[in-house]
Amino acid sequence: YVGYADYASQAITEANSDVIKGRARVLRVCLDPNNWVDPDAESSEKVEGLDELDKGLKEIESGLSGTEKDVVLDSVVALMGRVEAHELCAPLCNRLTDTALTVSYAVLGWTDHADPADPVDEKDTELAQAASAAAVRWSQSATECSVPGTQIESRLLPVLAYLANQTTNFEACKLRAQIMLVLSGVLDDDDAALRAFDLAVESLLLAHKITPDDMDVVRQLADLDIDTSV
Repeated sequence: YVGYADYASQAITEANSDVIKGRARVLRVCLDPNNWVDPDAESSEKVEGLDELDKGLKEIESGLSGTEKDVVLDSVVALMGRVEAHELCAPLCNRLTDTALTVSYAVLGWTDHADPADPVDEKDTELAQAASAAAVRWSQSATECSVPGTQIESRLLPVLAYLANQTTNFEACKLRAQIMLVLSGVLDDDDAALRAFDLAVESLLLAHKITPDDMDVVRQLADLDIDTSV
């Protein structure tokens, strides 16, 4: 008799062990003040503890391979929590959010060559939303790291395709607007940049229609000189 269930349980336990070790490594790097933004100094272009970070992120990715969606979601939320806990330097923020995108894409089946399917269950929906939030932060940090606009757009194609179908979701509209505003400032092609800006405005207006009293959206539209009274 071969205890396949025991083998499966052991594999999941070992995978989670890698995730736990990886998250601990990442935490140590994130808690290093040298990796925080200093408003009185130039932005750091390198990450202190890069080897430790590389090991940690690889452990997270390998540990999450083939695991349950809730474990992946928890790790994506944890990575984003590290990003939000301190104002991390752009290269570190970019690495964390890139890993969040990578593991999310893998579980959701999102690729650069196919439109993502609508989430089929609650965990898919939660993970898709977490990936979209990570995409906003990734696009912002990628811009600070001078990643070419076409590469930023290509990396975010699955997220953008997903968000384009979420026109009745307030948070999705806000996230799409943020990404499109970033793209409007980094795409070299003038027509593509203008289309991105128009889509950003369209998404903000949709968000405003869904929740008219959200002051964040109201302020953004005002900053763009968009009249919401029409």
